[in-house]
Amino acid sequence: MAKQQSISRGQRFRDVQVGSFGQPGPEWIVDAIFICTDSLTYAYLVSGRDLTQRKTLSLDILGDRQRFVEV
Repeated sequence: MAKQQSISRGQRFRDVQVGSFGQPGPEWIVDAIFICTDSLTYAYLVSGRDLTQRKTLSLDILGDRQRFVEV
């Protein structure tokens, strides 16, 4: 596994997958960091375009440069 970078509240990440019609992937803002009952650390994310869209990802996934890049 790659060295874990420091991820904190307020950081912005973009999905590296190109969206429809070549548009860049959506931007996500880290709203909170927490440790779940499975002992993994997760980031609670909010969409930069639509604040009603939210999702949760492990920090391992969010820190994977093949999936997300910091904006």
